[in-house]
Amino acid sequence: MNMMNKLAKHSKEMLMHLEWIEKRYIDGRKENKKADFFGEVKPYADKVKQELDVWKEEALHFLQSKATKKLWPMQINSAYDQIETCSIQAFYPETSKSRFTNQLQSAKYVVETLLRIVEESEV
Repeated sequence: MNMMNKLAKHSKEMLMHLEWIEKRYIDGRKENKKADFFGEVKPYADKVKQELDVWKEEALHFLQSKATKKLWPMQINSAYDQIETCSIQAFYPETSKSRFTNQLQSAKYVVETLLRIVEESEV
């Protein structure tokens, strides 16, 4: 599997995580239920972090090899931090809804933009 195929695959996985994170947050707020940190939060956050580390490295490498004005390394770094933060905050209903939503939407935009650039490059 070449670099672009791997990056596209990992970007799609990040989008699936973002969807799950959003759903978890919404459901948690409805039920006003906190999660068990060691039973639920940490295992999920660790899994996301592991996949996120791979995605970030591939994304930054791709941006170095392909000059684009649509996306910058700083945006990848920000999305990385936002996804990592949201993967934990999703489990806590007291998390600010507007802040959580803004971070999630921002991260989703970056991942979707990167995926679009990768797919356009493959053609």
